[in-house]
Amino acid sequence: MKTIGQDFPQVLGAAQEGAEWAWSQLYHSVAIQLAGYARAKGAPEPEDVVGEVFHDVARNIKSFEGTESKFRSWVFGIAHNRLVDQWRKQGRRQDEPRRAPDDVESAEAMAIGESTDSPAFHALAQLTEQQRNVMILRTIGDLSVDEVAATLEIKPNAVKALQHRAVKQLRKYLNGPVTK
Repeated sequence: MKTIGQDFPQVLGAAQEGAEWAWSQLYHSVAIQLAGYARAKGAPEPEDVVGEVFHDVARNIKSFEGTESKFRSWVFGIAHNRLVDQWRKQGRRQDEPRRAPDDVESAEAMAIGESTDSPAFHALAQLTEQQRNVMILRTIGDLSVDEVAATLEIKPNAVKALQHRAVKQLRKYLNGPVTK
């Protein structure tokens, strides 16, 4: 995870005023994790989700107040809501066009794709949706317990309990025979 750190208030203020350098820092502080989260949640075009999220962030940045941690929770909350909206739309459209297999992916997208094709990633399918959300946000999104709680609008103790149960399930699944 690439954090901005103690300079976050200045970067946020500059982004709210429209400074490109500040937008670049905000974007690069969460983009890779956002794309990984979108891919892990089954988005066919994770980079598009990142673009849509940052479109929403740009539209609403002037009203945002808070720390870098709250910013990350806010951004992942937007991504979560975007993905829920996509699933609802896909439920209405049966034959959604997929990307052509010969399209060229970015190096970041390929790296994320390789990481999501592991036995551990496939084990996530064995979890409940809430457990999966917590694990993806904690590991791929690299969010803290409090950030996950804010993103999913649940209590931190619920995040801890979901994560504990998920880890137990993953251990049980991964200790058995692993198949794709």
